[in-house]
Amino acid sequence: MPDENIFAIGAVMSGHYGPATTGVTLTETSFAGAWNVQGNAHAPDFADEVRRLFDVALPIAPNTTTQTEKITALWLGPASWLLVWAGKGVLENFEAHCDALNAVGGALFDVTASRVAWTVAGAHAATVLAKSCPLDFHPRAFPEGACAQSLFGHVNALVYRRAASPAFTLMVARSLARDTWPHVDAMDALTIAFHDYVRDPSDAKDKAVRAALDTIEAAFAQAGLPLDDQMAWRSICAHGWWADVKPAPPGRGRAGRIDPERPFWDKACRPECL
Repeated sequence: MPDENIFAIGAVMSGHYGPATTGVTLTETSFAGAWNVQGNAHAPDFADEVRRLFDVALPIAPNTTTQTEKITALWLGPASWLLVWAGKGVLENFEAHCDALNAVGGALFDVTASRVAWTVAGAHAATVLAKSCPLDFHPRAFPEGACAQSLFGHVNALVYRRAASPAFTLMVARSLARDTWPHVDAMDALTIAFHDYVRDPSDAKDKAVRAALDTIEAAFAQAGLPLDDQMAWRSICAHGWWADVKPAPPGRGRAGRIDPERPFWDKACRPECL
């Protein structure tokens, strides 16, 4: 199924999971190339050479991106960026580009084969990602064009919000691709069951939702990622666990109210939170 809106980061191929009516779809996403640029963006010679070579300005603000019709530049760190593109022939002759950046104190690495990517889209895309990732995907915290590196389950991932619709592209190391969605079948079944219940509640559909939830909990547990543990690690609600972190982040220094003598990693969510 051809994609009507090809982004610089990669063409979207038709996916297997997620009927559109459920509010979330998952598709494999391809990109023709990915190069890691490293250097001092505040050095005029380096910045000018990057613009000349790639026709894109590197994003300076953390966790932001810049984009042209052909290339997306993602901020990875103060001196590191990932350039990705979809069309073949956009960037060629890696050695010449590498030599040009070396001459101005920079470095270039071809990491095209090191990553695989998926796009999670739809009204419930942020909710699905939040089940396995500690990032805040609300538009106020993660607007269109934002990117960030974090964990998805137990796998390091780079997440990029490519559209406000919303649509998120998730990139992981190719060697860990199979570990990224070990529970995708169960997630798909739970989403459909919940959607059916919301549209037409009944005892039978309530039972189907509970059965689907039991299935996804079993899938997480088999992958070594129990839902209780995931919620405990990601919760920043009334538990007051930030009081156990020294030093506490700004605004999180109030005293813990639940089992203050126990380390926060040994606490599970209270029953009313589940």
